[in-house]
Amino acid sequence: MATIRKRGKSWQAIVKFGRNGRNGLKRKTFATRREAVAWAESLSALHRKNPDGLTTVPTDNQTLADFLWLAVRQKARTLQVSGTWETWLLAGSPHDLQQWTYSVRSMVANHSIFGRSLVDITGSDLANYFQKRLHKCTLSTLRRTDINLISAAYRIAGQKNISAHGLRDFQVHFARSILRAPTRTAVRGGSKRSRRVLPPAEVAILDATTQPQLGLAVIISIETALRQSELCRTDWLQVDWEQKELWMPGEKTKNRHARTILLTARALTALENLRQLYPLSERLFGPWKQTALRSSWQKLKMRFRIKIEASTATLRLADDFGISQNNEELTQARAMLALAPILRGVRWHDFRHEAISRWLDSGMPAHVASAMSGHNTATVLSNYSHARERAARPYLDILDKTREAVR
Repeated sequence: MATIRKRGKSWQAIVKFGRNGRNGLKRKTFATRREAVAWAESLSALHRKNPDGLTTVPTDNQTLADFLWLAVRQKARTLQVSGTWETWLLAGSPHDLQQWTYSVRSMVANHSIFGRSLVDITGSDLANYFQKRLHKCTLSTLRRTDINLISAAYRIAGQKNISAHGLRDFQVHFARSILRAPTRTAVRGGSKRSRRVLPPAEVAILDATTQPQLGLAVIISIETALRQSELCRTDWLQVDWEQKELWMPGEKTKNRHARTILLTARALTALENLRQLYPLSERLFGPWKQTALRSSWQKLKMRFRIKIEASTATLRLADDFGISQNNEELTQARAMLALAPILRGVRWHDFRHEAISRWLDSGMPAHVASAMSGHNTATVLSNYSHARERAARPYLDILDKTREAVR
């Protein structure tokens, strides 16, 4: 839609895109009315021919970067940014639009995946890209920029039916599940959680950690049942190396009740390794505060999510091509999917549950476990303990021997 109006001795042409200029508008001033009308008609014809502004190249040659820039352009239309495309790129735009523009420029310049054709990008390529990005940015940045932009690019590709030109169904499913922000898994049965972080899952978590202090924090939490906030506030003066104890004063606990925790050999080894990392610090984790611990844990959970979806895509691809031999990649994918129910919804507080459950499995009396964990009642302790049925086998053996002796 074009409008021509007189402004003093000149003529101004206004071309609106979309209904009532919803997709933006352009304006230009000319000396004569004929020039203004010619400019408006040519611009309107160009817009009708190519409304999205995407270069009219064959579908197979359209790269992921093309769709990223198209997503940014649609963002500009949503914000009703006036002026030409080059004008707002150079002169400035709203903050979030500037952030998207800067992010796309950085992504395209530093990663080769965006220069590839969209139909050639597989789910494994996306998984590798997100894993690399998680080593260089925070989880919130990944969600706000990369996830939003790439999901918008795939949404535009789906609107243009580009999935029919090479994207397989498992790749589309993988992309959608990866690009969706992770949500907390709902747990039935009130506050009691039946999930156990058994040794195989614990080994997988420790192997996936890229920061040594994060792995040591996991070990100490499982061995001492310390909460995340208590762990980050603990000082070295609270550790008694001779008595192998850890003293938690009331002002550093959740319920304001002081308690003494007996340390295992594994916990002492983890503390010694932690002491080597921060030899001059008063606190266990030095400058590493709870916010940094929480951020590192969330990034680790995102890496697990990527690995699980990549394993699903690998096995689905193997089924599509009839690959049945057990190679290393398929074996790792099956092992990851076996741990998926635990790793997908594991929380840091589950380490506290696991510590108490292991204490009770080893035969520790309930009142001793309650004193070390800081629980006041047996009811609360029962919500934290998830004893395995196999832990009752020694007691049943004793019962069998007693019956034989009576006979």
